[in-house]
Amino acid sequence: MSVVYRFRVTFEDYDEITRDIEIKSTQYFSDLHSSIQSAIGFDHSKPASFYMSNDNWIKGREISAEIRTNKEGDKSVAMHASRLCD
Repeated sequence: MSVVYRFRVTFEDYDEITRDIEIKSTQYFSDLHSSIQSAIGFDHSKPASFYMSNDNWIKGREISAEIRTNKEGDKSVAMHASRLCD
């Protein structure tokens, strides 16, 4: 069963600008990335990543548009292969 997630995109330097994005839990991180880019009016040309984190906001596994390897040798997960609900 799919649920809808709502994300609020904000800008550190511009408190008055926000965008609310709704996306199904069964969609992919690449869909979320595309929705954010479209809502803000960006041209999709810049690299981007999402990071999993714990309750203390400690950065964990990277989910990126392109597969990368970090200093520890861990590879990122591809956005187009990662569903939000997973």
